[in-house]
Amino acid sequence: MNLAANAVSELCKPRPSSETVEYTTKDFVKTLDGVDKCLSEQIQYLTQVSTMQPHEGSVYGPEKDYELSYFQTALAKERLQRLQGASSPRQLNGRSSASLPPPSLPPPSSHPL
Repeated sequence: MNLAANAVSELCKPRPSSETVEYTTKDFVKTLDGVDKCLSEQIQYLTQVSTMQPHEGSVYGPEKDYELSYFQTALAKERLQRLQGASSPRQLNGRSSASLPPPSLPPPSSHPL
């Protein structure tokens, strides 16, 4: 804005310097081009993120998938343990149901997503 003001102020003088007007006008246009480029990049990024398309550096989706799988596995394990405790040990293909190994997964990350 300062560059545009300088160009206009030079034009308002009784004898404006064409070199000064040309210089400040070129700088102003160059600055506007940089702002336009930056805004276009930001709009592109926001469009990509808002349409749920994958973008570089994002691990949100895989972390949520892992967390959901972890809790579904924990729920299934809890239900199996309740069923196992409610029934007497039975033979399953030559193995006791009490000898089934529990599923083990590392817990999801503790940092907020």
